[in-house]
Amino acid sequence: MKRLMWVLGLLGLTAAAILGCSKNENNVIGTNITYNQVDRMAVPALNTALIPAAQKEAFNRASPVGDVVTFRSAVVNSITALRTNVSTRGLGPETGSLTPDQLADVIIPDVVTIDFSQALTFPNGRDLNDDLV
Repeated sequence: MKRLMWVLGLLGLTAAAILGCSKNENNVIGTNITYNQVDRMAVPALNTALIPAAQKEAFNRASPVGDVVTFRSAVVNSITALRTNVSTRGLGPETGSLTPDQLADVIIPDVVTIDFSQALTFPNGRDLNDDLV
């Protein structure tokens, strides 16, 4: 029985490591272990490219439930700034592209959604062959 508990605990720690969680030693009581979220990457490169440096840690630790209220305006501002930078360098017109607000609506909140009636490829779920970045 002790060996089974040890194996299950090891599997839990492995899963937590893979999912971007860390063990909080202060919250260990008996066999109950709590974990703290330290990273998330449902939408590839969202945090890397569109969340300002001063907000990256807060974004990683925040729940996606609050993304629209807390981070949407920062994402829209980043998209707008990137497009302005590209257009001032003469890298081509923005014909037929989404507006920053429309694009933010697609990528915020940072969750993977799945509609099983549609093909499984990003942004509808993630296929093993899909590029992450």
